[in-house]
Amino acid sequence: MFRLRWIEENFRSKISLVKFDAGRLMMDTAMFGPVSLKAEASGRGLDKNTIRAKIRADVSQVYLNGYNYHNLVVDGDITGRKFEGQINLMINMQPSTLTVGQPEPQREQYNLNLI
Repeated sequence: MFRLRWIEENFRSKISLVKFDAGRLMMDTAMFGPVSLKAEASGRGLDKNTIRAKIRADVSQVYLNGYNYHNLVVDGDITGRKFEGQINLMINMQPSTLTVGQPEPQREQYNLNLI
């Protein structure tokens, strides 16, 4: 009898997606929408409970629950169902008021660190 041994499999992968319809794949277009990203992963094991992997993803755009997010970076380690690492999201906000005499609105950039 042939039996697969998923736990011992090593892997290394690269993926690039441009406007991939995650909502259609997940069968939930209200929650998930298009995603564009480049990602690399390497590790050992293909079982969700025992996997050990290193992942790096640069997400240029992702739609989640009615919001579009841009410039999301994920970098960390996955052990089983646990992720340990960093997820960085650059948020650009513009002030809603203008100063009289100013030729164009000023653009400000804020960093938000959530822990």
